Amino acid sequence: MLSVLILGIQTAASPPPARDDLRVPLQKRCTPGGSGDDIVVCGRTDPGQYRLKPLPDRYEPPNGPPRAELNLSDREKLGVEVEQGSDAQGGAINRAMVRYKLKF
Repeated sequence: MLSVLILGIQTAASPPPARDDLRVPLQKRCTPGGSGDDIVVCGRTDPGQYRLKPLPDRYEPPNGPPRAELNLSDREKLGVEVEQGSDAQGGAINRAMVRYKLKF
């Protein structure tokens, strides 16, 4: 309880800030250096530097989703695929396949 009282006295005794409205800048231009205890922060003039650029007109999206395939070497590939088959009575069977491909 005593620490809360001391903290309240310290905050009440601090002087009010010199400037309450910080939304309006003091200076419109950035000048290097400051006088006394001033801190000057200068920013870049290009606000669109980190914005994404639009895609060129010649871009064509790929046909279908990307393939889950891993190149193990220049002759070997390992891929995961899904496919739909049928059983002897004609019922649908969904299956996931892991395929290993080796070029001869």
